[in-house]
Amino acid sequence: MKHHPVMEPFLQNTKIVAADFSNIPILNANSGIVPGRFMPALAKSSVEPDLGELTMQDLYLPNFSVRITQARFHFDVDIRNEQSARNALFGSCFFDQGIMRSYLIGAQKGVESFHGSQNFKYDPHNEFHHRAFANVPYHIIHFSARPEYLLSILPPDENWSKRLQDQLVRDVPMVGERFVPISLLQQRALSNLLHCPLEGPMAALLMEASITQLLVLQLHALYAEKSGSRPATLPKRDLETAHSVREHLRKNFLEEHSLDDLARQFATNTSKLMALFRKTFGTSIFEYLSELRMEYARNLLESENHLVCEVARTLGYKNPNHFSTAFKKHFGINPKQLTVRA
Repeated sequence: MKHHPVMEPFLQNTKIVAADFSNIPILNANSGIVPGRFMPALAKSSVEPDLGELTMQDLYLPNFSVRITQARFHFDVDIRNEQSARNALFGSCFFDQGIMRSYLIGAQKGVESFHGSQNFKYDPHNEFHHRAFANVPYHIIHFSARPEYLLSILPPDENWSKRLQDQLVRDVPMVGERFVPISLLQQRALSNLLHCPLEGPMAALLMEASITQLLVLQLHALYAEKSGSRPATLPKRDLETAHSVREHLRKNFLEEHSLDDLARQFATNTSKLMALFRKTFGTSIFEYLSELRMEYARNLLESENHLVCEVARTLGYKNPNHFSTAFKKHFGINPKQLTVRA
């Protein structure tokens, strides 16, 4: 059986890329940058045009910074930080697209992440480097924050939290030992961040609340103890199947789907498929489809100024009133309010 490239050892012909990926500063109020607004990244990478394509956008908030990276390389690359100065910020990564393996310099073992997954790291001395692979599209959302802010939101009475606090206080580099899937709750928080429905100071407030929600759910999934609150680890083949199903749904969410057809397509049975999807993503297949469709509807109403009846028809509703009822149940507002605001 052919192994996935993230499971292979280092390749001899890998290109070295110097890039300021994880040194995303937290700017103060006197920086002159408007908080809560995406802008071209201040840091410049040294990726040469013949090596691939790379674009980065930054967002600054009072307690966080956010970097969105999109890339595609022509070669396998080893990404290392250009600056070696101390950078005592914790990092949280969400992989919308991409396959990557992160290593602590001097360590032989790495941790893998791929599309639809997330991880957390603390790299106070810029010692981590990251393996990216040729011809793989990357879309990564990375959050940074000061350790003192993280310490302020950690629950004080849980053992996993105490261990995490101890490592942060002692400046011990760390990375989650395994990837965890991005949950439906986190997808909603990411949507509020990337497509914020508010403007001005209220937008920054909602963005910070969304990031805090993302981090709390991430840390719980990565570090919570086996007291019944930690998600069960599934076999890698089952996880790959679940991610393949989700990717198929993401690309074809406007089509009609049945459990029988999906189970047949992905060589499993309906019971296992339903259980596998819920265990991996914390939601059912049809709840996930509803989420995708409603997010798409909101984008059509807000960004493209479609009429409510047009959006209802696009989503397959014969009666626009039925769509409006479903939309209000999902978002808490009538879809006509979005068309008026637009």
